[in-house]
Amino acid sequence: MQEKISYHTKQKQSVLDFFANHPHRQFSAKEIAENIKEQSEIGESTVYRLIKKLTESGEIRRFSGKNVKSVVYQYAGGHEHCHEHFHLKCTECGEFIHLDCKLMKSFGEHCSAHHGFTIDPLKTVFYGVCSACNAETKGGKHL
Repeated sequence: MQEKISYHTKQKQSVLDFFANHPHRQFSAKEIAENIKEQSEIGESTVYRLIKKLTESGEIRRFSGKNVKSVVYQYAGGHEHCHEHFHLKCTECGEFIHLDCKLMKSFGEHCSAHHGFTIDPLKTVFYGVCSACNAETKGGKHL
């Protein structure tokens, strides 16, 4: 029985290592399973189970994807205060930026005070093009 616990610990560590190696990216469960299977011999159903457990423990975060039905996951390491700030996602490279900005905090407070609407920063993602991708295009013509 002891070996089984260790075996599952190695599987969990493989999933966490994958996320830690890509801290600014979000992945669907299918993408995670495909990438993990390439690196170690973990079954797809085990990867899905571990994603659920890691989400429940707060080690990875769950976000809505591009459409309402899709879900993506991201490493939470070092970002325990995600519920306190907004997020940016590059539509070109997929980079996910934690936007800890006083102006956005003021915006959230304004919406609450003047419009009676409380924004959930953890679920709020602004989509656009990051500075690196803008620099790669001529004149940043993504709009």
